[in-house]
Amino acid sequence: DESDAHPFHYFYFEIDEGDMDFTAKITFQNDDVDNFQVINRGNVMSKPKLTIYGEGQIDLFLNGIQIFTISLGNLGYITIDAEEMNAYKDDSLMNRYIIGDYRNLMLNIGNNTISWSGDVERVEVEDFSRWI
Repeated sequence: DESDAHPFHYFYFEIDEGDMDFTAKITFQNDDVDNFQVINRGNVMSKPKLTIYGEGQIDLFLNGIQIFTISLGNLGYITIDAEEMNAYKDDSLMNRYIIGDYRNLMLNIGNNTISWSGDVERVEVEDFSRWI
């Protein structure tokens, strides 16, 4: 329930010993902001999955460089999976709604800024840290 959501500035997991395999998901929603930072705490570049909610044409930027133009129209949302190099909504491929190279959606180790222009309501980021 979104009414129970608590605002936070950042979070991270620290594991002292043992192994842990998990996928973290961050949802960012704020009408007054057009960018946010994601920290790849891993030791190699990561290929995240982004779900973008909004409408119309959206230009998506990573670290100040435009990587996609998204023709979202009134679809509501679209998921961009850099690892799979596909865009989709539910089970339907939506690559035709994206202009850009999926290979450019790679998060550097450390701080990365995701920003946009256009009518974006919410952004979800998954698989943003990677280790080998």
